[in-house]
Amino acid sequence: SGHNLISNNLFYECVGTVTFRHGNNSEVANNFFIGKNVKNTGGIRIIGENQNVHDNYLQGITGTNYRAAISIMDAFENPKANEYFQVKNAIVKNNIIIDSNEALAIGAGKDSKKISPPINLSLTNNVIVNSVKLITYYDVPLNSNIKDNQFKGGLKEEGFISFKGDLKTNKYKLWEIDGKSLKPFWLFEGVGPANQNMKFSETIKL
Repeated sequence: SGHNLISNNLFYECVGTVTFRHGNNSEVANNFFIGKNVKNTGGIRIIGENQNVHDNYLQGITGTNYRAAISIMDAFENPKANEYFQVKNAIVKNNIIIDSNEALAIGAGKDSKKISPPINLSLTNNVIVNSVKLITYYDVPLNSNIKDNQFKGGLKEEGFISFKGDLKTNKYKLWEIDGKSLKPFWLFEGVGPANQNMKFSETIKL
């Protein structure tokens, strides 16, 4: 399916990813991905056309390649219905990625069959802190715009500048950028079936 909005969710210790698979024109925004360094936790995986990934918070993601914090895939040249379609016109902006093994994977999954790299990728204004790998190019994107991203810790890459703003953890152990408050909704809002009204604060610790 396409034209989906996935927003305001908590993905906690999830061994897997939120994946755009086959549909186009979808959006993943304002979600929390808390991996807590659990093995094979992943973030967001992009396939297809006109996908928009913005304003997400990802922390402690251990996966790489397909399961990087944000993974942008290579595709088949002439894909069948059940295969990978080329990433076109993806927008990845304003995401915060903290303490992850591989923050960004470009051309993830490249092999002898998946040879079509992302095209017209826009990767801007993301902030990456203390990631083992800032960005890995499994393939070279075409006609792409990678600029104005910031990083702290690790080696500098093209399209990134050193973070010069205010960066600190709040009382909920979430990193706040330039004083922009992050309040973990799952500590205060009822979740699950209406008759349960459970709060994740009973079971979840950062």
